[in-house]
Amino acid sequence: MEVSTFGIRVLLVEPGTTATEFASPTGAGRRVPLSAPYQSTSLPQIEAVISAPETFAAGASASAVAERVVQTVDGAGMMAGREVALRLPLGKDTGASVLKKAAALAALEGLKDVWGSV
Repeated sequence: MEVSTFGIRVLLVEPGTTATEFASPTGAGRRVPLSAPYQSTSLPQIEAVISAPETFAAGASASAVAERVVQTVDGAGMMAGREVALRLPLGKDTGASVLKKAAALAALEGLKDVWGSV
């Protein structure tokens, strides 16, 4: 809202799991073993998940994600005639998460008298 008077639109793109080569070795760099302090953290599990082949297989196509972003900005393709207020969730996992949060927030309507009383 702060920048809309200047003709600036803001879009928060919220991609879910996306099939990219982010965690795969490309030959351009080296894998460095985790040092001792990091081995007892959650980092090894996170690294295992993001580098697992099944994670990439479950992810949305990176080109489809990029295409939806461009369509949203241009108001074309699937986004022709549609408006996005602020957030653009992309991916089945993100969409499901956003809907779950929206349902939880909608439940607050029943407490309107409580939160409106202060």
